[in-house]
Amino acid sequence: MPATRDGKLWRSQFYYKDWQGVRRKKNKRGFKTKGEADEWERNFLQQQQKNLDISFENFVEIYFADMENLLSLRSVPACAGVLSYLHGQLFLSGGILSAVWY
Repeated sequence: MPATRDGKLWRSQFYYKDWQGVRRKKNKRGFKTKGEADEWERNFLQQQQKNLDISFENFVEIYFADMENLLSLRSVPACAGVLSYLHGQLFLSGGILSAVWY
């Protein structure tokens, strides 16, 4: 669904399928522009995909969200070094994250 006006602000409201295949509705309000609402929807749907054809920024965001309770403060710089290496490999592979892994 496209972004809609919600008073003076914009709202993003759409349906997606979760990892179990169940259809769910997602709603987020309070965006200042329609472009912000559309970008948030694109990023959310990209993070819900089951494959690795996602942007590097979304990959890093998902990784740190999953690992925030497992990583100690001392291991974060090591992870940053690995992610920096992956970013370089990603640049060389043409921007597709799945090309780095396979």
